[in-house]
Amino acid sequence: VFVENEFSHMKTTQADIEFRSRNGRFVYWQKRVRGTSSKKEYTYIRLALHPHVDPSAYLNIRGVSSSGDDFVHDSNLTQFPEKQHKGQREIHYGIPIDVDSASALGEVLRLFNR
Repeated sequence: VFVENEFSHMKTTQADIEFRSRNGRFVYWQKRVRGTSSKKEYTYIRLALHPHVDPSAYLNIRGVSSSGDDFVHDSNLTQFPEKQHKGQREIHYGIPIDVDSASALGEVLRLFNR
């Protein structure tokens, strides 16, 4: 879905996959599992958007929801700014949204490329 929407894979860490859109903006696919499961199945896709992005247009897409947190803090979001969170050092942060299907993901990525 990312390639179909003209996103380039930039890097993969244990926790995140970094993509760059055709317009040069970054988005992160955060590897998350909803709930606890012995099978560790991915039941949704967590994306992290730049913290200066207004998420409201994305949240209007069917199958996209707020994660319930204002921000996600993650040292792997290296293309995003840093701020003080719980520790003594600043950490990268972004806006988390949850996507429940490949179809909804495609809509998110098309909107992101506008």
